[in-house]
Formats: sequence, structure tokens, C-alpha cells
Amino acid sequence: MKLISDSTNNIGSQFEKSAHSRRKWKRFVVAVLFTLFYVALDRTTVYFQMWVGISSWYPPSGVAVAMLLGMGTGYAPLILFASFIAARVNYHQEIFSYSFIFATTTITGGYTAAAVALRRLAKIDWHLRSVRDVSGCYFWRCLRPAA
Repeated sequence: MKLISDSTNNIGSQFEKSAHSRRKWKRFVVAVLFTLFYVALDRTTVYFQMWVGISSWYPPSGVAVAMLLGMGTGYAPLILFASFIAARVNYHQEIFSYSFIFATTTITGGYTAAAVALRRLAKIDWHLRSVRDVSGCYFWRCLRPAA
């Protein structure tokens, strides 16, 4: 009887290890794809600048907030990493400069704070199954330009 119990526990632990490694692999793939997509989107804003340093749109912010809302705030370090890569590659900023360290960190922190506020305060079902959820999402989106 002891042998059956040990083999059952062994199979269970192997399954847990396999599931854990698959989960880590998926997170890694998401991280690489997000970083590439974020940097590519950021590159498009360089081409669509109205004046030097002023872009009429900035899609990476929308992607970052969507990632934080949909996947959770645990992805904030990934967004910060992607922002650092974009700042270095697209804008050729020095690594130990104000705009590279402080501004990028502050902006990512703002996105994260907005996502936390939307997730906790708004209590919107992000599947948008009711008119209330769509209206709430629209209301919070309308507040964004004012901030």
C-alpha cells in the first residue's frame, strides 16, 4: 500500500513541476512579445511627431494600461523594462539621465496606479457584459485626458 501512495505523490509532483515550468515559459514568451511590441509601437511615435518631442498619439501607453488591467499589476516591472529599452533604442537617452531613470519610472508608476484604481475603485467587469460596465469603462477613460 505504501508503494501506491508514493507513486501517486510522485506523479502529482511531476505534474505540478510540469505545469509550473509551462507557466514560467508562457510568462517568458509574453514578456518577450510584449517588449518587442511596445518598442515597435514606441518607434512609430517617433515618426508621427508633430513637433520635436511631441507626438499626437502614444499607443504604448494604451498597451501598457491594457496589460496591467488584463494581466495584473505583476507585469509593471515588465512595462518598466520595456520602457527602458524603448528610451534607449528609440530616443538614444543616456542610461544615467533624469529622463531615462526618473521620468520613465514615474510614468510607469502612473500607469500602474491608474490600473490599480480602475481595478479596485471602478469594480468594472472587464468582460463588459452589461451597460453599466461599458459606461463605467467609458467614464474612467474620459477622466484620463484630464489627468
